[in-house]
Amino acid sequence: MPRGIDKTVEGVKLGQGSQPVTVGVSGGKLGFFGTAPVVKPTVDTSGDTASDVASVIAALVALGLVTEA
Repeated sequence: MPRGIDKTVEGVKLGQGSQPVTVGVSGGKLGFFGTAPVVKPTVDTSGDTASDVASVIAALVALGLVTEA
């Protein structure tokens, strides 16, 4: 049975076409679906329910995971 590969990789592109997903070498940033990478969002849950939900939605939008309609 073959052993795993022990190698440091600078970055890996997954997918095909004009918008592959790149993993690694992003300076701690991440973006999805062609969205520019951003640092890990902080969600503010210290307010009321509506502002908490708005904070979560803003974080998901920044990552490119959802689009507000």
